[in-house]
Amino acid sequence: MEAAAECRTKQGAVAAWLAALGEALEMLQAGQPAAALELLMPLVEKHPRSLLKSPIHRQALARALVAAGRCQLELEQIEDGTRLMQQALDLDRASPQIHCELGQSYWRAGHYDEALRCFEQAVDLDPSYVRAYLALASLRHERGMLREACEALEAAVSANPGSPETHAALAELYHELGRHDQVVAQAEQMLTLNPRNPCAYDLLAMGQFHRGELDQAIETIGRLIYLEPGDSHHHFKLGMLFQHRGEAIRAMAEYLRAFDMAEDTELAQMASDAIERLDQYQLEQLLLRAAEDPQFRVRLMHNPDETVRRHGFLLSEVALGALRGMDLDSAGESVESPPKSLCH
Repeated sequence: MEAAAECRTKQGAVAAWLAALGEALEMLQAGQPAAALELLMPLVEKHPRSLLKSPIHRQALARALVAAGRCQLELEQIEDGTRLMQQALDLDRASPQIHCELGQSYWRAGHYDEALRCFEQAVDLDPSYVRAYLALASLRHERGMLREACEALEAAVSANPGSPETHAALAELYHELGRHDQVVAQAEQMLTLNPRNPCAYDLLAMGQFHRGELDQAIETIGRLIYLEPGDSHHHFKLGMLFQHRGEAIRAMAEYLRAFDMAEDTELAQMASDAIERLDQYQLEQLLLRAAEDPQFRVRLMHNPDETVRRHGFLLSEVALGALRGMDLDSAGESVESPPKSLCH
């Protein structure tokens, strides 16, 4: 009777401990690391001894330690978080997930060699563990080990060929290494998985551009704009491609569109700079022609807006205003830049 009662008491203590762990994990999932840590620390410091007798319960304790470690990392308590991850690994050394978690802790602490070893052990334990491959590749890349990072990502793609994220990471690294054929191949594989993947079209256009396939890159960005018409970055990229193909008018139209859509962002400044350069180039062409052709100069003086459009130029409103105020009788002189502000 006493033994049975003791057994029920131990089972009740374990059940209560597991319930509290579940509550803490829900808090962590909800983005409340401080509240979760307040529940977790008593669980990992004063757990029922019977937890250590069952492999399943030992794994639950290891999970609690990992969760507490994550909380401390989110709260920038790096050393304490790493210590808890180490304790979790002592309980369950066969877990690739814990090796990966400890690797992340070491990485945050600046212990890069230890972090690399943890990630390598994680993929040794589970050759299909994509998250560990991605972490390994990312850290190798950060440490300048580009070839080794590429090997890790290639292994990740082999382990899980259905992961668009992995194909994208590998394509970006191939781009950095100048292997543009492989960039295109990875992007095409992503489109096989999902024909409407915007990231795949973006990578494909990048690879095509660097292979000298300018027309194909323009067509690809056009498909990307069809999928995401509200993304100003796509219009800016299309403007750059048109400019590389020597189509200043179409480039200007896309830069103006990108500027109007981007508002007060870094891209707006990039678009503004591109517009200013194209304005300067077109003004030079217009004034050169005005200097050589008196009839054109007269038309430009009397109706600059219509003359600019009829002769295939497209200026921003700021540049048109600058043109209207110019003394075209001295058109052969150097061209002044239009005002830098394009907030029209």
